[in-house]
Amino acid sequence: MTMRSVFDIGVSFVVRATSVLVLCAVVGMFVQMVFVAWPLTQSVKVTPLADAQNNIIASERTPDWVPHSDLLPAWRESIMGRVWLREDSDGAISGAISPSMDAAEQWVSLRFNAPEIPLSVLFIDSTQRWLVAVANDGRYRMASLRMDAVEWGNIERIKPFDYHAIGGANETLLFAAARSVRQYHLLKTAGSLYPELVLARTWQVSERILGLAAAPESQRVLILAGPQSIELWNATAQQRIAQKALAEPMEGIGWIDQHHFYAEAARNQQRRVWKVEGNTDAITLASLFTPVQYLGYPEPSQVWQTSSVGKGQEQKFGLTPLLFGSMKAALIAMLVALPCAVGAAFFVGFFMSNRARNRIKPIIELLEAIPTVVLAAVAAVWLAPIFLLVLPELFFATITAVLGIPVASALWRFAPASLHGSRYHGLLPLLLIPVILLLIAAGVLLGGYVEQQWMSGSLTVWLHEQFHVDLVHLNGLLVGIAMGIAVIPGIFSLAEDAVYSVPRHAAEGSLALGASRWRSFRDVILPLAWPGVISAVAIGAGRALGETMIVLMISGNTPILDWSPLTGMRTISATLAIELPETAFSSVHYQILFFAALLLFFITFLFNSLAEVLRLRMRKRFRVLAS
Repeated sequence: MTMRSVFDIGVSFVVRATSVLVLCAVVGMFVQMVFVAWPLTQSVKVTPLADAQNNIIASERTPDWVPHSDLLPAWRESIMGRVWLREDSDGAISGAISPSMDAAEQWVSLRFNAPEIPLSVLFIDSTQRWLVAVANDGRYRMASLRMDAVEWGNIERIKPFDYHAIGGANETLLFAAARSVRQYHLLKTAGSLYPELVLARTWQVSERILGLAAAPESQRVLILAGPQSIELWNATAQQRIAQKALAEPMEGIGWIDQHHFYAEAARNQQRRVWKVEGNTDAITLASLFTPVQYLGYPEPSQVWQTSSVGKGQEQKFGLTPLLFGSMKAALIAMLVALPCAVGAAFFVGFFMSNRARNRIKPIIELLEAIPTVVLAAVAAVWLAPIFLLVLPELFFATITAVLGIPVASALWRFAPASLHGSRYHGLLPLLLIPVILLLIAAGVLLGGYVEQQWMSGSLTVWLHEQFHVDLVHLNGLLVGIAMGIAVIPGIFSLAEDAVYSVPRHAAEGSLALGASRWRSFRDVILPLAWPGVISAVAIGAGRALGETMIVLMISGNTPILDWSPLTGMRTISATLAIELPETAFSSVHYQILFFAALLLFFITFLFNSLAEVLRLRMRKRFRVLAS
């Protein structure tokens, strides 16, 4: 065995071993994403506990700074300070407020008249500005704690109720009557002096409600539906996540902490305690990809908002804006890249001479070595600040170039016959360069003229005044330009190889019969090269979908659903880069991020698989021509 044979065997072994390692890494990555996201598919488990040592209910525990009273109390503690209020024996409301949470805090006493309705609920909102007094018959009144003289607003009405609870980390009020549960939140409209209780959600349970309790610092609601059935609901999803049949009648329910609840037996008031485990946030495909009614929103919406969520408030895990942003960024990038990359690949692979091709192709491929973070930094530092200022000029320069190049090509037909020889084909791009520069210059002048004469000197002001469109300097078009430049070299290289690899004798017959070079390329070379060109486009689209640094730096990272290329976006890859390092391990947020990564992996795999299937079918279709 010669040294050459030994070397070939070694190289073959290394290539195969590397391929196996890459395959194992891809499969392992897929398995890891599925393993992390799998708990989202699990149902909620309610497990009874033998002994209940903690009989103090966290959600009902009165802080030490609140004076003990058997009368109706209310309190609120936040970074804004502390406040407590209670109903006195004469019906008036008294309490104290402190602007700090220090040990040496200074309390300011409060006392104001009774609300003139039989009190069932006293509620202080999260801003510590509004006090709500509610009666069982549905009447309620508002009072401002920030006014010098506290005065009650007009008596308003909601539906009567039998049971109530303060839920969502003391952000909402829950009322129950018969088999219906209603969730209200405060909403102040423009021009009104006081806010009002607005119905946010309502849902029906299986039996008549005999008890209601909201979990501390979450959106879980415990309902005693009939004397021997407990239902656990998620208020955000308006979905029952667990139901537990009881062995004996119960008359009281409550929460010990976020993961433990109890029920009191009607016979001897003995407590039975259960532990809640599993997907208590009711995360489903419907909640991830369809509109959800969130508190404070006038209608069901698709929202992604996790970084600024306070403790116990609603987390918004709508993946549609992220998926939409990824598709939008990839679409704009492909619209920018495809004409340049595929057009250049066609010309270099067939029409350009071998000498010129050997010089041009390495230069274009060298652009792929530029890190995307460099492209993003250049776009963010240099292009973004002036992008909106030169947008009209850029728009008209593109239009004049796109329309002017075909006109210039048509005029080339009238050039002297001596210039149409094969010796000049390699010089055609050089002859077209001054024409393109002139077209761009004409477009820039036209854009400046249109902006000055028809748009009052500013495109952004004109769009805002005429169409109420607000432009942002970090937008989808900027992302598309930078990402398009990033994917052009890869698409060009693969597409050009596909065109150049077609045997030239395939076109010699049509040339010998008098067909032009363009017709020979269109009817003979291009059908054979299409499979490789489609693969190149699919790979470029996959890279655009998974691009991270460009969209992270210049997209604005605003998860909105807007088709306009002049608004911001947020992609799945950018969200993973931003939020995954800061997310608590094994939390619902962490699991949803891995599910989003799995979704991106699946979409990219689907793109490449469809491209491969199409490539094989087209290769089979043109097999006769290839032979």
